[in-house]
Amino acid sequence: MALTTDLTHADISPVIQIFTGGLDGQGELTTSLHVNATPQGITRGSYVGEIMNGGGVRITPELSYGLLESLEGSLYLPVVTDEHGQWNVAGGIGRLTWVPIEAPDEGGWFLGTTWAFSDYNWKYSQATLNLNGGFTAGYDDDDWLFAINAFFNWGLNDRYQSSDAPGLEPAFAAKHYFGENLTLGLEYYGAIGPITHPEPIHLQSHTIFATVDWDEEDWSINFGIGRGMTSETDDWTIKTILFVPIGNY
Repeated sequence: MALTTDLTHADISPVIQIFTGGLDGQGELTTSLHVNATPQGITRGSYVGEIMNGGGVRITPELSYGLLESLEGSLYLPVVTDEHGQWNVAGGIGRLTWVPIEAPDEGGWFLGTTWAFSDYNWKYSQATLNLNGGFTAGYDDDDWLFAINAFFNWGLNDRYQSSDAPGLEPAFAAKHYFGENLTLGLEYYGAIGPITHPEPIHLQSHTIFATVDWDEEDWSINFGIGRGMTSETDDWTIKTILFVPIGNY
């Protein structure tokens, strides 16, 4: 899931991730490091003082904990450098994910929901307070993973927003397993504007990533190179996520 804001806000993108049915087990603690960079992207802001993704790097540590067998909580601390090399803490994010239907070991469907509350510095978002979330569903077996994320974003204190309706931010993944460790696939992330009146296609955000995942018993990593498909999308984005389970507590 891309924890971002809709097209009337800064697209800070501290986390670029597809949510599937996988959760920490009850009492399990996991650390993750989300890193993404935009070597070529949008640098012009929509308001004075806005810092855009172009030329910048986002480094976001995450701490997640299995509250129940089907409920996970996470905290994120996005740290951002802009095109001039200046570093800032962009804010903080808290997330809850509930997956009541998990894919069985032999393969099958999963269904869940995840919601995040973010508090950003005004340089990165017109709305400093945001609520982002929705539903995740898909299918996972020994050969294939398909996942759809249908998320919505509310800017809770944006005096510039043109609509009270939430922004729609769909995401999709299709991946193929090659043995126990290697997975290759595609991830898509979009932002189409308010659900009541979507933006024209050329003003929407659409990015497709080619991804590779490597899973070991004690750690896993996701790496992707993304290409923006419209003029309002960053041209190139590189992302990686490193997951390291700490243990049970």
